[in-house]
Amino acid sequence: MKRKGIEPNEVRKYFLITGAFLIFMIGSLSFFLSWLQKNVAINVERQSYHLDSIIDIQFSYLFGIAAYMGERKEMFSRENKRLIQSIVKEQDLDLIALMDADGNTFYSNGARKSVKTRKYFKEAMEGKQVMSSPVENMVDGKTKVILAVPIYKDGGVMGVLG
Repeated sequence: MKRKGIEPNEVRKYFLITGAFLIFMIGSLSFFLSWLQKNVAINVERQSYHLDSIIDIQFSYLFGIAAYMGERKEMFSRENKRLIQSIVKEQDLDLIALMDADGNTFYSNGARKSVKTRKYFKEAMEGKQVMSSPVENMVDGKTKVILAVPIYKDGGVMGVLG
């Protein structure tokens, strides 16, 4: 009895078909990954633009409140304290802080702390609008990003709203 084996031609055909299939799969995967990367980049760009817009709106909002507070006789006036407390109740903000030139801070939840060593406070006292690096909040222990703007009175910075 003669044993039938695999012919070299069949092996060659098998490798050619398998190779063509692998090349097709690699090409398809490459196309899909490049398409996916392009879509991810577009979505990241859109989300980044949206986040920048929201932050700009928040800064504008803070500047408006700071301008109003700069018209008051004293930083920690009853009116200013009530204003930041009512804003937190009506808006989607965790805390609002009112800081005098020495770093003494009154928070909308009634807490008091000193922030004189914080970088965002120092920069805002120089007249800059500041978005801090993530910091651990001294009041509630949560990690947050602080937006801070100077409060002007008579052309000088009298405090910070954050």
